[in-house]
Amino acid sequence: DRNRRFLGRYAWGEFTLTGAYADRRKSYATAPYDTLLGDPRTFARDRQLLVSLSHEGEWRPGLGLLTRLTAGGAEYRADWPFDPPDGVNRDDSHGHWWGVEVQATDTRVDRHTLVYGLEYRDEYELFQRNADLGPPRAVHLDDKRSARHVGAYLQDEWRGETWRINAGVRADHYSSFGSTLNPRLALVHLLSPATTVKYLAGTAYRAPTVYEMHYHDGNETMKANPELDPERIRSLEVAVEHVAAGGWQLGASFFHNRIRDLIVQETDPADDLLVYRNRGSATIRGAVLSLARRWSDGTRLGLSSSWHHARDGDSGERLTHTPRHVAKLDVTIPLGSWRTTLEARHLGHRTTPAGAVGDQQWVNLALVSARPVLGGAQLALRVENLTDRRLADPASEEFPQDRLPRKGRVARMSATWQF
Repeated sequence: DRNRRFLGRYAWGEFTLTGAYADRRKSYATAPYDTLLGDPRTFARDRQLLVSLSHEGEWRPGLGLLTRLTAGGAEYRADWPFDPPDGVNRDDSHGHWWGVEVQATDTRVDRHTLVYGLEYRDEYELFQRNADLGPPRAVHLDDKRSARHVGAYLQDEWRGETWRINAGVRADHYSSFGSTLNPRLALVHLLSPATTVKYLAGTAYRAPTVYEMHYHDGNETMKANPELDPERIRSLEVAVEHVAAGGWQLGASFFHNRIRDLIVQETDPADDLLVYRNRGSATIRGAVLSLARRWSDGTRLGLSSSWHHARDGDSGERLTHTPRHVAKLDVTIPLGSWRTTLEARHLGHRTTPAGAVGDQQWVNLALVSARPVLGGAQLALRVENLTDRRLADPASEEFPQDRLPRKGRVARMSATWQF
């Protein structure tokens, strides 16, 4: 796995110019799509480029205006070698787009903050190709299309003495599947100077990608489904935050999510081909508890634990790949001119289509210089999976294994300069 990343930002006056580039090449030793196990010709490479120019300022007293223009592109190529006489199969895809967003923040009405805006995105080139490199050479997919997305949103934050109401609505139209309307509502009640209760409700969606809808490899291992609908979710949540004596911050939240038209990749038993489909519905409910404190010398402690109950809405079966329990413990201690953070993680039991992946625990360590050193640079060292535990994640349908090993101990060193 080799990757290069670049991010640059330059600001002058009310303007900001941002550029980002990423290039990654990854080899596979897990034989996805029934390819040859461990063949060095198996690889995937993707590159992404993004440029953004924004202007933010006060148009008139009490009315701020943000205008952002973006343009970008992405490329993907992968080679998949199969047993002779099939040879190597190649995926090629690229996309180019541009977009514009205009957002206004209006505080001219007493106790109200209005945020409203428009977005437009033109994906003027979406290309996917799949071919056998031979011999013999054969093209299975040569798909060229375009897509457009228009969105509009409005949000009002209304502040009272002991409460705050945040209400919003967003409307979107996609050329690929049509329109969607999603409201959200939040009521924040200040019970006392130390205790706050939040009531949250809303809907959201995820649009299907062009890959999920239109990709296939000549129906060798995978087929297309252009009739995909977006995933839709309704969420309800109640959260309580309390600041106790000594500066301890306690939190608790309880949530219930209902997902419709869940997009999943599965194997069609009729032809044994992979395909993306809207798989009925799912219900996810659970609770999150948290505890945190920060001391005057910079020492910090954070602890959170969450429980999830995720079931298929039709069969009632537990959803695969979803843990029932996740816990995190973070401790930061200042050591001279350095900050040391120890992260302990727990990931609960997860089922797979063919079995299960048991509970897993690991520890991460981070060292960050609190002030510039070595030529004005801020240094950071991060070691993930410090004790080199054997970890794994459930695999998706395109892999012959039901689980894939995760990386062992990984160390990263970074240096940051500010000009």
